[in-house]
Amino acid sequence: MELDQDKKKETPEETENVNEVQLEQNQDEETEAEAEEADKAILERSDSVKTECPPQAEKQNQDEETEAEAEEADKAILERSDSVKTECPPQAEKQIQEEKCETQEADRSEGTELGK
Repeated sequence: MELDQDKKKETPEETENVNEVQLEQNQDEETEAEAEEADKAILERSDSVKTECPPQAEKQNQDEETEAEAEEADKAILERSDSVKTECPPQAEKQIQEEKCETQEADRSEGTELGK
């Protein structure tokens, strides 16, 4: 029986080891509690940010609508431009012909002057 009692008694080293283990466990629990508090703070901040975001999302929707309207306006401008281009060639061709005639007349005038 004396051996049993000796086994139950802890040596100072064992006691110190047990105390260190308990201290580490307490520190781990405190660290975990602090981490949970930090997580809660982050979640609360996240929730407050979420409630602030809808106006930004609404602004994004408005921007997308404005962009779509601008694209439609651009298409209309391009279509109008295309129709104007199809109407212009005869006028442009007429202008080119007039310029050719003027150039030919200028050449004739120079040729006549050179001949004299």
